[in-house]
Amino acid sequence: MLGYNFRTEAIPVFTGNLYNGESVIIDGVAYTPVKYSKNQIRNAGKALLGKREMPSDEMFAIVNNWRFAHRYPLMRAKRLLERRAHLVDPQALVVDRLKRLPSIETKLKLQPTMQLSNMQDIAGCRVIVASSMQLIRLMGVFISHKNRLKAWERLGIDDYIGSPKPDGYRSLHLIYQYKSDSGQSSAFDGLTVEFQLRTHIQHVWATAVEVVSTFTQQDLKRGIGDPSWKRFFALASQFFSGTEDKTAAVPNTPVEMEDLMKEIIPLWDQLEIVRVLQGFTEITIAHDKAFPGASHFVTMLNSREKKVSIKGFTAENVDEAWKLQTELEAKYREDLKIDVVFASADSLRELRDAFPNYYGDTKEFVTKIWAAVNYWREKLGMKEVA
Repeated sequence: MLGYNFRTEAIPVFTGNLYNGESVIIDGVAYTPVKYSKNQIRNAGKALLGKREMPSDEMFAIVNNWRFAHRYPLMRAKRLLERRAHLVDPQALVVDRLKRLPSIETKLKLQPTMQLSNMQDIAGCRVIVASSMQLIRLMGVFISHKNRLKAWERLGIDDYIGSPKPDGYRSLHLIYQYKSDSGQSSAFDGLTVEFQLRTHIQHVWATAVEVVSTFTQQDLKRGIGDPSWKRFFALASQFFSGTEDKTAAVPNTPVEMEDLMKEIIPLWDQLEIVRVLQGFTEITIAHDKAFPGASHFVTMLNSREKKVSIKGFTAENVDEAWKLQTELEAKYREDLKIDVVFASADSLRELRDAFPNYYGDTKEFVTKIWAAVNYWREKLGMKEVA
């Protein structure tokens, strides 16, 4: 097992300033700043949960501005992560996203003391590297105090690599606060971005969890759902940890492969993993023939109809992309079978690699565990349950 010891740090709250202008021009590009006070943002979050009276138009205007204002520090974060990640893995995948409205609502419900104005993962940037060795090298770059980052202050660390969650989730989360290095960008001071660092196989596991959650109307990554599915994914994470990542064990799971497979195989049969997950891949993809120059994408998954729709936008048309995102979120807010995400990627293929859950893509997850199930079923003499 790879060894390291990273501490978890306390996370302070947003302390940025209100900017009353319409836009900030940086390098010829217009960025939307925060236009509302912290108190207005807090109240909009309460209204989102029905805990405060506020006209819906006003509520959405405040919430959407608060999200979109993170676009500039998010762009800076992605550039930083691309530079650093490609030093350890030239093929590293780096993508970003702004938090979806349903995710914001859920987080506020599950954490009653949290305020929208202090939610620090509104903007998120994810790095996926091939191996655990590359991940450890990249983690060292960001965690070492010798590698302080220009224009960024690290506020907190959640190390789910050294200490996986009991549900099997493994990744490194770092919260960084933007601190302007020029007068032009000072309007974004205090805004935060969550950096997520994970390996390819950790991403494969997380994708499978999200696919099952979406298509079965569970919320497994928040611990809400069928106990059998939750136990299966915890065991599957330990399987990958033992066979590929060689990182810390998932709590309350067998370390020895034989004991692990004795638990996995009955759940594999009971949940009909192959049939169920392969069924999710029968998705119709609808998008333009090509997205010349597109760097921002609005993706909508209709799990009821098993259809995903994608629209690409150039950097010059990002405001149009955000308008479409917010319109779709408002339109389908009460429809749990519709998911919409706004993300940036260098290509449509990169988008799919980063968000395979929107395509129901669990092929690699199934293939890797299926081979082990077949081997150990024969070795242990365990009959397949019809």
